Formats: sequence, structure tokens, C-alpha cells
Amino acid sequence: MYPPAPERAYWTHGYGDYVFAVSRLHPLKRLDLLVEAAALAKNTSLHFKIAGTGEGEPGLRERIRELGLEGRVELLGAISDADLLDHYARCRAVFFAPWNEDYGFVTLEAFRSGKPVITSHDSGGPAELVEHDKTGYVVEPAAASVAAAIDRLGEDRARAERMGDAARAFSSQHTWARAIEHLVRD
Repeated sequence: MYPPAPERAYWTHGYGDYVFAVSRLHPLKRLDLLVEAAALAKNTSLHFKIAGTGEGEPGLRERIRELGLEGRVELLGAISDADLLDHYARCRAVFFAPWNEDYGFVTLEAFRSGKPVITSHDSGGPAELVEHDKTGYVVEPAAASVAAAIDRLGEDRARAERMGDAARAFSSQHTWARAIEHLVRD
């Protein structure tokens, strides 16, 4: 059972030209997987914005430089709640593929914003929430697999919108009333 996303004013403002990720910059969050995928993606129309801080930032910056991605991958640092909601609202999709995460609110926050999520089979909670090819993509934890998912969403904005609509409908089922009902019943 997963609790609902924090109550915020989630909204959707289209399906922009970037994939958004928000997390602590730590190796277990595997943002390096997104950076590597950005280098492999065939569709170069999408950019990548990563919000967060942490001990993994120097390594990510170095890898972005090594791969020549300075113009396509942006590390945003710490962002406000208003900026977080704005990025969720405007991005094409959200990447959230940590290793063995117990839950993490990112998936349901993205869903509440009408955005598909790219995750991996070994991500734990996110992989349990994302329905492959319906509310996002659940792929192998390899840069080529993530890049293929990015390419599918980059090539077809309408696909991202359909997945986002399905994600929003799914997230509407995650309420405190339903969580309490589940707890009482079980």
C-alpha cells in the first residue's frame, strides 16, 4: 500500500522538450543512468533537467562534460516547491529509477502532474507503480534501455500525453481515504 503524493497544487502545462528528474544526487538514485542515456538517445530534440543536491554532483558534472552534454543536460541544484511543480507541469516525462527504492513520492507526484515516468525493473516501489507502456516505461537499468524509452517519448508528444492522462487517472486512486480503508480492511 502506498500513501498518496503530498497535497500540492499539481497541474499540467503541456509536454515540453525535456525530461525532468528530481532527487538527492547520490549513486543509489542512479542519475548517472539518465546522463548516460542522454548521450545514447537518437532523438536530440529533448533536453534533460536534474534537480537536487548531494555528494554525487561533482561526478555527474564531470560525466556531463566528458560526454559533451553541457548544452543538453542541466543540473538545477536545489529548487523551490513552486519550481518543482512548474517542472512537473512542463516536462515531457519524469525519470525516476533509483536502485531498490522503498517508495519515493516522485512517481505519484509526476502522475498527479499528468506525466509518464521512466523507471527500471529493480527500482522497487516506482517499478510497482508504473505500468509499462501505459503510465510510463519500466526498463532494464541500462543506458541503452533508458535511451530507447526517451526516444519513444521524444518522437511522439501525443504518446506522452496519453500516458500522462493514464498516469493522472491512476494517481487519483491514491487517496488517504482509500489508504485508511485498506489499512482497516487488512
